[in-house]
Amino acid sequence: MRRTEVDCLQCELTRARAKAVTWAILRISRQQIADRLSEAYGERYYVEDGVVLRASKLPPYQPHRIYPLLEKQS
Repeated sequence: MRRTEVDCLQCELTRARAKAVTWAILRISRQQIADRLSEAYGERYYVEDGVVLRASKLPPYQPHRIYPLLEKQS
């Protein structure tokens, strides 16, 4: 990512979600997806209960859901 691009949270989340979906289609594990996103954006991405999340630095400190975007319905 070039540093001349606009750095905003929503932009990063949109790009991260697009990358995560692409990598999931290529059958890359969710942990590897989180690791790649952390490396790409310099932020903390992690897997919890099979969901890739981005840590939040601001109150209310709710993580941002990256992949899968929607919860599975039972």
